[in-house]
Amino acid sequence: MAFQEYHWGIFGKFSFHFSIIGSFMLTYCYNILSPLINVGLERISSRTAKLIYIFFVSAFCLIAFVNDGVVALGRGYTFLFSVFSYITGRMMSMYQLFAPKTVKRSIMYWLLGTFFTAFGAIFFIYFGKGTYAWHMFSYNSPFVFLSSIFFIWTFIKMPQRNGRFDITTISKHVLAVYLIHSSNDFVAAFRNIPMQYISSHHINYALQLVFLLTYASVIFGVCIVVDVLRCKLFAKVEERFINWEIDKISKISLTK
Repeated sequence: MAFQEYHWGIFGKFSFHFSIIGSFMLTYCYNILSPLINVGLERISSRTAKLIYIFFVSAFCLIAFVNDGVVALGRGYTFLFSVFSYITGRMMSMYQLFAPKTVKRSIMYWLLGTFFTAFGAIFFIYFGKGTYAWHMFSYNSPFVFLSSIFFIWTFIKMPQRNGRFDITTISKHVLAVYLIHSSNDFVAAFRNIPMQYISSHHINYALQLVFLLTYASVIFGVCIVVDVLRCKLFAKVEERFINWEIDKISKISLTK
């Protein structure tokens, strides 16, 4: 999804430039599939669900990582892998999948995964294997995958404090931030202007870091504002559609 073309993996390739229509299409794909996935996972035993999940983890994060030609997963930049990621989140919720006992362990495992990702990339660059170095950052890299899971568990394990800022206030807008800033040609063209400026003016590295962090925060904030406005404009329509869909799926599941 980080690339300008969105691949649908084994379902074929479909050029999906994230215009406003494209973003809504992807959102509603999730809205349609998520209740079906939830019902499917609830109707099978935990043992069966875990065995099936182990199979797909092995196929997607081990076999496809080593040889992407075996499973057409596009290094994880696919709709298929994003559905698998949703299933991972659902399994984490239902069965405490990969759940560490403490926040400290979550942070430790997250940092370890990040370390092995960076170390692997440096290792391949040192031996002149730049392509393999980039593969270390693939979405289906086992290190990136596990780091992401423990990053999420870090926030889940944090104690909730009444009256304080809740992380879910931001987290519910993360997908929108991702779609708006990284997958739209028009936005990307303007987004890169400051980056081109600092790279061409040889600014001190310390100042570059400060600038990049500030710039990233501004982009994040602007995208959240856009998504909040979208929610205010279309929330009722989305809610009615989702409730209608869930009602239909519930009736289907009860008749079987």
